[in-house]
Amino acid sequence: MTEPAFWHQSQPAIAFLARLSPDDLSVRKDHPIIGEARFMLSGEVVEDLTDMREAWIDRAFGASFRDAEKQGRAAGYLDYDAAQPSVWQVLNERFGDPARFGGYSTADADAMWRAAAKAALADQRRVA
Repeated sequence: MTEPAFWHQSQPAIAFLARLSPDDLSVRKDHPIIGEARFMLSGEVVEDLTDMREAWIDRAFGASFRDAEKQGRAAGYLDYDAAQPSVWQVLNERFGDPARFGGYSTADADAMWRAAAKAALADQRRVA
């Protein structure tokens, strides 16, 4: 069986994402060293999806980053990794980007995002 073009199109990722609801996530404010603070999704499922994404990339590329580095293929691995959507891109596509509530407190942004995400998810299910 060949791998799909993107990690989130794999059967395990599709099944995992289908089980998610906005209640499985929370909004937090990320404060990068460079750039402006912004709201992002967080929670244990983000870590689970990050692990799933990394394992898929390792399998599809044919080596982990460490092994690719030892083989002189680190740049190729990083290019392949960069071509894959991030966990946050996939979650934002499914539930909406919480950054749009940037002018509010974290608690208010979380509540507004949660309501909007539940409405978007209901719309997606109605269409499907």
